[in-house]
Amino acid sequence: LVQGVIDCLFKDERGWVLVDYKTDHLDSDEEFHKRYEIQLNLYKRAIEQIFAEPVSAVYVYSFYLQRIIDF
Repeated sequence: LVQGVIDCLFKDERGWVLVDYKTDHLDSDEEFHKRYEIQLNLYKRAIEQIFAEPVSAVYVYSFYLQRIIDF
């Protein structure tokens, strides 16, 4: 059982785009990947199962780093 809230989900010409906002004080993309890859993969799978359409991009927006991290 996984409980969570998708922060931002929208559809563009390529498919669904998932954006998750994070406030963690992590210093590198690698740290975000290590901490959140499983969570974001589960969100991606759920979106694709619910809508029967692909997720074309997954991003984290780090408020601490003030930038987007591509997953």
